[in-house]
Amino acid sequence: MRTVLAAMIVLVTASTADRATAEILYPWCRQPSDGGNYCGYSSEAQCRENSGTGFCIQNPRYQAPAAAAPGKRRSR
Repeated sequence: MRTVLAAMIVLVTASTADRATAEILYPWCRQPSDGGNYCGYSSEAQCRENSGTGFCIQNPRYQAPAAAAPGKRRSR
């Protein structure tokens, strides 16, 4: 019984973790007219193609990745 309960907890946690990550990783969100929010679009055009009767907004939680600093080259 404990194994089943533990498996259910892991499954629920894993399924919600992916959604939360997607909502932070992508800069555009679709808000359907029936409520809710899905932030899984990398461009406004992509969001508009899938918005249906809803509308698109910029993701308020999105933070663009910092530019990588040029690495030092090792000499041999």
